[in-house]
Amino acid sequence: MRAPLPVEPQGYRWFTKTDEPEYNGETDELFSSARLIKDFVLKATAKYHTQSDRVFLVGFSQGAIMSYEVALREPELVRGIAALSGSVLPVLRSALKPDAAMGKLAIFIGHGTLDQALPFSSATQANKVLAELGLKPEFHQYLGMNHTISEAEIQDLKAWLEKSLK
Repeated sequence: MRAPLPVEPQGYRWFTKTDEPEYNGETDELFSSARLIKDFVLKATAKYHTQSDRVFLVGFSQGAIMSYEVALREPELVRGIAALSGSVLPVLRSALKPDAAMGKLAIFIGHGTLDQALPFSSATQANKVLAELGLKPEFHQYLGMNHTISEAEIQDLKAWLEKSLK
């Protein structure tokens, strides 16, 4: 699904990131976009007669941030998430508590070591937060990769999805 907010010249975003040094992600746009994703998943699972244990949120950049936002707040909604070049925002981190439903989530984290839009430390921090919750993300670093998706990452993601669907 495409993010709802247009960005010139031909892009879209899920929320507007402010330039505040202590930006924590708490915006109406973030929460509104999370509701859109949740509604989409519920409608799609009903329309295509599938169960939540066959649904994965896969996102890049803000899409990865939104995947964390939706799945970690409502883990019963999906089987897992793949976060490509994303982060767990502070507004979500502060709300997370260990939860039995959360424990079933399959999580793939992929991030380039030279990402200038969302630094590699965003991925290592997300991995740490998830591990502290008792989750076991599959973490992939891509040496020399900037804020993009590589063929190697796609192959790793494909293998992870196939394994997670068994």
